[in-house]
Amino acid sequence: MEQESANKAGRKERPGRPRAKVDTGKILALYQDKKLSVRQVAGLVGVSHTTVARRIAEETGQLRAWRLPGEE
Repeated sequence: MEQESANKAGRKERPGRPRAKVDTGKILALYQDKKLSVRQVAGLVGVSHTTVARRIAEETGQLRAWRLPGEE
């Protein structure tokens, strides 16, 4: 987990809205194992699809790529 330090003015380095608390393991299980879409996972977990996409990208490095039938 990131350690938050204070800048010269005594404020946190990461200002703004706090990150949503979600179970990243559950997100990954639904996305990778059950092959649900980002929007389907978001609906089940109760966060936005953008939050789901960011968490997947943070953990895996990328989202699942779409391929045409017959491509590998």
